[in-house]
Amino acid sequence: GLIRENWVMVDLLHMYDQIGIEVFARLREFNKARNMGQVPLSGGAS
Repeated sequence: GLIRENWVMVDLLHMYDQIGIEVFARLREFNKARNMGQVPLSGGAS
């Protein structure tokens, strides 16, 4: 029979490690940029 689908499992974390991208270090940096304080709203919202 014919092959209907061809699924290839890709280990993305390993691939990024091979090309020099530290995924978890980048996630930590992105999380530092988040504002965890209250956001003041103007208008009718409370």
